[in-house]
Amino acid sequence: MVDFENQHLSIIEQYEASALDIERIFFTGRYKLSRKHYSLLSVQSISILYSYWEGFVQNSFRLYIEYLNSLNIDFNMLSDEIIVFHMDKTFKQFKKYPDKNKQKIYFYGKLKDHFLQSRHHIFQ
Repeated sequence: MVDFENQHLSIIEQYEASALDIERIFFTGRYKLSRKHYSLLSVQSISILYSYWEGFVQNSFRLYIEYLNSLNIDFNMLSDEIIVFHMDKTFKQFKKYPDKNKQKIYFYGKLKDHFLQSRHHIFQ
């Protein structure tokens, strides 16, 4: 758990530093920007900050999944949200139901094998 916490704190610090750099560039007057460039970049900074936030969430979730995998927890003890994430990544058919009989048989076989196992390595 300590390793997970340290790694996650490192990710937080990295993204926090980047967000502060973006704020400094756009809003402190440190750089001489024309009014036109300032207007353009200040609006675009929202998109930039959002993309940083999205990257932070994705990296945090990946780290959390790696941590869960390292614990070797019984699959059925995981939260429904984690199981559904895993099922969605493992069984692409959930996004598009198979329409050919051969695909249905293959899907059924994978699904049956999946539920016979008590432990799974969560998809990353």
